[in-house]
Amino acid sequence: MADAEGPVFETEGSLPGEEGAQSATPSEDVRFEGPGQQPAGNGEGAKRDGGAGNGGEAPETPLAAVAENGALTPLSQGLDASAQGGTEDGAPAQAAPEQETKDQTSPETGGEGSWQADFSTALFIGDSRTVGLSEYGGLDGATVFANKGMSVFNVLSAEVEVDGRKTGLEALLAERQFATIYLMLGINELGYSDPSIVKQYSKVVDLIQSAQPDAYVILGANLHVTKQKSDQNPAYGNDRINAVNRQVYEIAVDKGCGYIDVNSLFDDETGSLGAGYSSDGVHILGKYYRTWAEWIREQKA
Repeated sequence: MADAEGPVFETEGSLPGEEGAQSATPSEDVRFEGPGQQPAGNGEGAKRDGGAGNGGEAPETPLAAVAENGALTPLSQGLDASAQGGTEDGAPAQAAPEQETKDQTSPETGGEGSWQADFSTALFIGDSRTVGLSEYGGLDGATVFANKGMSVFNVLSAEVEVDGRKTGLEALLAERQFATIYLMLGINELGYSDPSIVKQYSKVVDLIQSAQPDAYVILGANLHVTKQKSDQNPAYGNDRINAVNRQVYEIAVDKGCGYIDVNSLFDDETGSLGAGYSSDGVHILGKYYRTWAEWIREQKA
């Protein structure tokens, strides 16, 4: 597969703030374009565990980094068996709905089970979904380095407005110290081959950890698309998203990062983004970003 260009997955538009508004950064024509019609899937499933801190070794027992009442959920409860590996012919494993997990701790009050009371020492790096979190999630003073179309292939060259001025990621990492860094990329990488994604994603993580050795880096799984959107173009559908998420998880384990997967929050019974959460099939409605942000706050990755 040629890797000259990645998919144009994200779209123009304004972020929503009210019920019934369009999903974040939608347009009337959500495009899925990339090199070829069927990206290569690795097919090699990842076994999840709760990543150790930077530079540490991951536990031997596989765990899914989805918190339930402040504890990590065992792999068997977090993923269907089909999501643990590829099929015999090397195709991505079929998507399966994850069990919904709930943390009873209030993010506003903190307390047992809440590991980050606010995001004032956090950096979020991501694409248009991260922009939505910033605009409508109430991230409590977090620093956000995100824009529409961001991917691991352009994040190191992109300049983003942060606190009123344009800056690059490396410059931002050099001038500020963060306690937690969330890297939430992968949806715009779907048209690339798995080896290309892994190589570049790993490069980005290495750079972040080198620049911020005291920060805890957390990799975020990519949000699913709706079943209708997935069925329209399987090359950029949920099976492909699950395959990329497995690669991201394996990178987290290899690099000693945390890993969080929000899909249990918004998935329907088919393992797809619930249609009621989105109007374009790709982004959630503005009113749900605060739910997402509160979920992130409560996770122990």
